[in-house]
Amino acid sequence: MEASVTQKIDLEEFYEDVVFEQCIASTDFMDECGQSNCKDFGLPVRLELRSDRKAGKAYSLFFESRRSILEIDKTKFVLMDEGLLKPESERRGMPAVYARIEHFVIESGIDEDLF
Repeated sequence: MEASVTQKIDLEEFYEDVVFEQCIASTDFMDECGQSNCKDFGLPVRLELRSDRKAGKAYSLFFESRRSILEIDKTKFVLMDEGLLKPESERRGMPAVYARIEHFVIESGIDEDLF
């Protein structure tokens, strides 16, 4: 997939595999994550360095998959946008944005390390 996003970096060279603080990962790193069945996703990004130089590798914006732990049926909350109540397939991956959570109940059966 061709990069549709450009990120400028104030460096002369950039060869890192991953910079978590900036959510940037090389395609090599992303491929390794895929082979290890990691829960993540990436968006190809074109990195531009000082003097319009190109980075030494191909990169993506790197995001770890997130999981909701909210038990929807037992939690009392108000969403910022009622359109977010549409079925997930119609939201195009848009996460819920909560205006207020008055009573939070954690979903049962969670076995991942959350923190």
